[in-house]
Amino acid sequence: MSDPSARLNLGRCPDCGRVRYETRAKARRAARRTLHRGTHMRPYACGGYWHLGHIAP
Repeated sequence: MSDPSARLNLGRCPDCGRVRYETRAKARRAARRTLHRGTHMRPYACGGYWHLGHIAP
């Protein structure tokens, strides 16, 4: 069975090494699906891409 989030991400960011997404909507969709369900991950911009991270306290 393939990972459903694999269709949303574009691999790893060359700058920080995190998974990158083309749009904010795709990052949010990945967070809501299976990757980080219930962990309060939020999308943030990095260069021309988007990543997921925790909310700052």
